Amino acid sequence: MNILDRYFDSVIFDMDGLTLDNGSLYKSAYQNAAKKLGYFLSDELYEQLLGLPHAVCDHILKEAFGEEFSIENFTLEMEEQYHETLDKEGVKFREGFEELFSYLKKQEVCLALGTSSTLKHVKNHLGRTSYLECFDVICTADDIKRGKPDPEIYNLVARLMNRQTENTLVFEDSNNGMRAAIAAGCMGIMVPNQVPPENDVKQNALLVISSLADIIPLMG
Repeated sequence: MNILDRYFDSVIFDMDGLTLDNGSLYKSAYQNAAKKLGYFLSDELYEQLLGLPHAVCDHILKEAFGEEFSIENFTLEMEEQYHETLDKEGVKFREGFEELFSYLKKQEVCLALGTSSTLKHVKNHLGRTSYLECFDVICTADDIKRGKPDPEIYNLVARLMNRQTENTLVFEDSNNGMRAAIAAGCMGIMVPNQVPPENDVKQNALLVISSLADIIPLMG
């Protein structure tokens, strides 16, 4: 298939904030958990965490709040709040994802998921839907040593798909995710969720679009 006269035979989707419309849910859970523990987690600090591995996020929070800040207590509180809302509201997809996935599936494009989250997290979300079994390849934080913006996860996904990264399209919502895709040699398309693309991402992205619903008309 082609997009903007560029050939591709495989597509990798990020999960949180890109496939799933859970960005605001995470932000609320993070900020409310911090508040309950007596800390203020600003929008600016939260944005620094987007697209990064959990271990790196933990380090940033420790740097911001001090060594007395308990990552364990914060994580327990955050996950409790997040999953309570998830159980109540259910899994929601980003606009256009389901139509795009169905379209690509019919075109027999190899479809993969490449996420900084754990496999348990993936199953807890996609396991509530029909999509868990629909991806040809799923790679998570459990499969790699270095998280985004390191390109390891996208290189691994391409290898497991038996595809070349230069013929692989990646959809991401975060700057760090885009940097990982670009560093791997993939064609990166950013669909911003909570933060706009930074200059280096704008310069190297194949596209920056507001919705996955805008993609199908560009393909052929």
